[in-house]
Amino acid sequence: MNVSLEFIWRTFQQNTPSDRKTLQKVSLFVDDMDWAAYTANDQIHVSASGNGQAPGGLIEGIADFVRLKAGYAPIHWVRPGQGRLCGMHLC
Repeated sequence: MNVSLEFIWRTFQQNTPSDRKTLQKVSLFVDDMDWAAYTANDQIHVSASGNGQAPGGLIEGIADFVRLKAGYAPIHWVRPGQGRLCGMHLC
């Protein structure tokens, strides 16, 4: 549990106790699903759309953000300063 807490605090930049919300428990639900999942790099990856309400790519974006902030970005992702300028944004 301590490793999980430290991961969450790092990911969401909750570095001091005053930055953190006090919770009594954290729940994880694993359910049978009727839609696709796939495996990659010994991980099971499932995407949910919030009953069709979430915009396309939202869940994937959140997962990628957490992965990046936790230090698990794959080597093929562009590193800081390596992107190219596309209009007003780095691509």
